[in-house]
Amino acid sequence: MAAAPSFDRDRLRQLMEVESERFCAAHPHSLALHERAAARMPLGVPMPWMLAWPGPCPVYVQTAAGALVTDADGNDSIAVRHIMRLTLGFDHRIIDGADAGKFMAELKKTLENWDGDIG
Repeated sequence: MAAAPSFDRDRLRQLMEVESERFCAAHPHSLALHERAAARMPLGVPMPWMLAWPGPCPVYVQTAAGALVTDADGNDSIAVRHIMRLTLGFDHRIIDGADAGKFMAELKKTLENWDGDIG
């Protein structure tokens, strides 16, 4: 068995610092809103999972219209996609696995190439 690859943790830390500085420069209003929230909420976030945010602060949304989300700093950088979670099961006493596989492949192809409005 091959050994797991190693990472240069000092280099990763350096890259994170550079990215955090860049992020803070591009998102001063989001940073200010986060600091304001930190003074009012335990640990600065309303939900514990938000502590795992990979940077100095989350992006605070100012407006959203369709697929365009504008943050508090005026950046239009987040595109929202429609996602449909779909779970299908087959009773293999009734349908053969090969036929079920063909159906799933065709369904996947149809959904990935959808050109109609489902809204």
